[in-house]
Amino acid sequence: MVRRLFLLAIAVLLPVGASALPLVRIAVRTSNGHPVSDATITIVADSQYLDVKAGSEGRFEAALPSGVSTVDIDVSAAGFIPSRTTHRIEGDTMDIDIALDRQPFNETIVVTPSRLPTRVADTAASVAVVSRQTLDTTAALTLDDKLRQVPGFSLLRRSGSRVANPTSQGVSLRGIAPTGSSRALVLDDGIPLNDPFGGWVYWARIPQPAIAAIEVLRGSASDLYGSAAMGGVIQVVRRGMSERATSLRVSIADDETWDGSVLLARQLGPTFTSLSAQGFSTDGYILVDPAERGLVDTSAGSRNSSVELTSNVLTSDKQQLFVRGSHFRERRDNGTPLQTNETRSNQLSLGAGGLAGGAELFFRGYLSDQDYEQVFSAIRLDRDTERLTVRQSVPSSAAGFTVSGNRTVGSRSSIVVGVDHRRVSGTSEEENYSGPRVVLQSAGGKQRANALFAQHILSILTNLSLISSVRYDNVRNHDGAAIRTGLTTDRLDFDARSESAWSPRLSVLYRTSERLAWTASGYGSFRSPTLNELYRAFRVGNIVTNANDELKSERLRGGEAGAVVSIDRGSVRLTIFSMEIDRTIANVTQSMTPSLITRQRQNLGASRSRGLEVDADYRFDDRWQLSGGAALLDSTVQRFSANRALEGMQVPQVPRFQGSLQLRFSGVKISAATQLRWSGSQFEDDLNLMPLASFMTVDGFLARQFTRSTAIFLAAENLTDESYEIGRTPVTTIGAPRSFRAGVRFDLP
Repeated sequence: MVRRLFLLAIAVLLPVGASALPLVRIAVRTSNGHPVSDATITIVADSQYLDVKAGSEGRFEAALPSGVSTVDIDVSAAGFIPSRTTHRIEGDTMDIDIALDRQPFNETIVVTPSRLPTRVADTAASVAVVSRQTLDTTAALTLDDKLRQVPGFSLLRRSGSRVANPTSQGVSLRGIAPTGSSRALVLDDGIPLNDPFGGWVYWARIPQPAIAAIEVLRGSASDLYGSAAMGGVIQVVRRGMSERATSLRVSIADDETWDGSVLLARQLGPTFTSLSAQGFSTDGYILVDPAERGLVDTSAGSRNSSVELTSNVLTSDKQQLFVRGSHFRERRDNGTPLQTNETRSNQLSLGAGGLAGGAELFFRGYLSDQDYEQVFSAIRLDRDTERLTVRQSVPSSAAGFTVSGNRTVGSRSSIVVGVDHRRVSGTSEEENYSGPRVVLQSAGGKQRANALFAQHILSILTNLSLISSVRYDNVRNHDGAAIRTGLTTDRLDFDARSESAWSPRLSVLYRTSERLAWTASGYGSFRSPTLNELYRAFRVGNIVTNANDELKSERLRGGEAGAVVSIDRGSVRLTIFSMEIDRTIANVTQSMTPSLITRQRQNLGASRSRGLEVDADYRFDDRWQLSGGAALLDSTVQRFSANRALEGMQVPQVPRFQGSLQLRFSGVKISAATQLRWSGSQFEDDLNLMPLASFMTVDGFLARQFTRSTAIFLAAENLTDESYEIGRTPVTTIGAPRSFRAGVRFDLP
């Protein structure tokens, strides 16, 4: 903007007799003639660069330097194929119309499936991309609720991060035995977002304005990403580190809910610095079903805040490095006066990348420390009183790094090699009030993991690709101990244990035409138990789950096959899969009384998840888009010699069916969307005695652009006010009622 005003000022102040500067007026439209708002335009004239943004009507004008005879004009916009055109300057004023074509879904570039930039059409993996536009027009407020439109995505329980205890926010994909410790890896630009001690995810840690897109890779990915990626990978893609921007979001909603976020990015010499922050608060709602509530039941509210400072240095055209410091804090009321929890974490992240010696190198490293505190209570059957049972504190720390490189070999081959290292330590420290006196207990240890991985991509023919990869991991648990202090102090030292695993994968992509491709993959993977599963006990309602330091790693074998069909305005991807997990870690019921259910984490003999996924996307024109997907899942216990009664049972927390449908309108001034989401019936427990019924919700979103930078929006969740079950502990808890949210967003390029 400053440069534009400067050039225009020169044109006005030129003395009489001097030649006027040429003026170029650019209109950016779709192939159907609709204006493209907020397109990025780069004008190149005599090695001078002028970067601008078109307004909400898709128009921009600028004065060019004197004596210029030709200009190159680059235009890009989210969801469109970039354009470059060359124009000869003729006369004092030029009007230029530039038409952009919509980018087909299969042309979208993803990185997660192969650690290389690859078109969706050229990957054999089942990957879904949630774009920035989709995130902005989804009514849900939190990141995990936005991701529920991806078939196969689920948390341990149906409740979202606004009201759920963080330990229930473990991620699962394709019904692979949901658990609080996650069976899918969540990455923030290559750095693990899963809690290092427990494996669950704090979804509010990344301020949402800093997110460009999210890639969801469904199916085993241990061959490239290790233990935590047994069921897949969710990668949060950050905004470009060299983007100058100012972004602000503020909204208010029912239940005294407010949310605010900001992103400021500026260039200072060769360094781009960004500051992003986010805050959230809600009083929540009462989780317990009205028919079962007592005097002890209160609203489940939560408050969190996060702040990040990032500096990115462009050392050359081919290399860059960054450093990021972040702080996150969260406090929750878990539905009764006594039950609360709080988390405080700090992290330092480092990254570098660039070309060296003909290869592209990549580095990510991190250091983090965290304190987690929780209070548990026992509630009388009439739910009118509660008593304190346990105060728990879990300090933990983690450090790790990944180094990888890729290189093209010949004209048909490329390789990726890398190393991973991770260290975690943590202890669960408890004050137990269950008996006549306070008993102090602690249990914890350390975990170290090292890995080597390699991948080879070979184009055998122009339409046939073979992708092979393998990874070797070694995980060691050591310095583990449990200490109990009552009248006396007892200490139990756990033996150090080490496990190794090979995770291979072989995939084939065969393209019979530009419109049809066939895929097939076979793989093996593993997941080692977290320190939380080994050493930390917990209580939910009147259900106590004990730890088990003897747990062994889970092993998975599976395969999938699919087809990708591309049409002029859309695409369809269909995938069938079958995966079997040996030594599945599950919460196994040991005893049941009216006032207490006791469980322990154990390795089951084997469980199997098989099913069908369908993803579809269709554009009626440049403004209307319909997308959706569905997953049919069958997840059952196959073998468990310790309790044959569990064999054939459905794995808890896995619905038989998941589906979603989104209709979006993107106009110059108005954007709108509606979303339908279905979830089939499932079971709360391993014995299949506590069913949770199926449900459907409807959300809506509407935004009005008032200026180039400012818009207001309205969002509604659960428009039909559907009452649905999210858990039974054994008390029935219910999902969020209908809610409305209004806000304003401000984006200044």
